[in-house]
Amino acid sequence: MRYVVPFQALLLATLVSCHRQEPRCHEPTSAPVASPSAEAHHIDGLDLAMQGMAGPNATSCGAVGVNREDQRQVDARVVRAIFGKQAFTARYYFRGVDSVISGGIAGRPIRPIYVYSYDSDPSGGSRIGEQIKIVECVAPTISTTPTGQRLTCEGLKWP
Repeated sequence: MRYVVPFQALLLATLVSCHRQEPRCHEPTSAPVASPSAEAHHIDGLDLAMQGMAGPNATSCGAVGVNREDQRQVDARVVRAIFGKQAFTARYYFRGVDSVISGGIAGRPIRPIYVYSYDSDPSGGSRIGEQIKIVECVAPTISTTPTGQRLTCEGLKWP
């Protein structure tokens, strides 16, 4: 049986498992506090991780705020970058209670594409440091939805 999972669902799944303190989560030592809106964004560990994977010349496809106002445009840029065989990054914010919750995707001209999840403070306020989880998007494809085209993954592969 074949399962196709939109990468936004993968972001949420990896965020949930990161909260369970799985050993695959990467935990940098700094704990920057960022706004959950795409407009007020500043560089944090997720940006550095995605840029490190995609490379210094990667196209930034943008960021989607918690209200999803720019999702169609960001998704379209991701699809164009994939079809154009360009390195790219994109970030998606989710509503958090006491920390910044977001996810991202990053890819190079030649696959793989990686899905990231980010929590600026998974301990709930004690500032133990940000947590980043990275998984490979298995069998990435472009699917058409009522809101446009977007990346989907048939599964996840732990690097």
